[in-house]
Amino acid sequence: MPHPDSGAGRASAYRRGLLTIAALGGLTWVEFQLSGGPVLPLLVIGLAKAALILQFFMHISRLWKQQ
Repeated sequence: MPHPDSGAGRASAYRRGLLTIAALGGLTWVEFQLSGGPVLPLLVIGLAKAALILQFFMHISRLWKQQ
């Protein structure tokens, strides 16, 4: 994996961030389309969005990595 400060590492991080934001936007659009409908799909989408935020913006996986 490239070092985050290198050009390739920074470009990869930006690309991953933009894809994550696009995914969150798409899931939010689906939520709006389902609003007023069944609750279970909305709950699943909400959990998926929370997982994306935890993984890609809060880097929660670092808690379990060996140093």
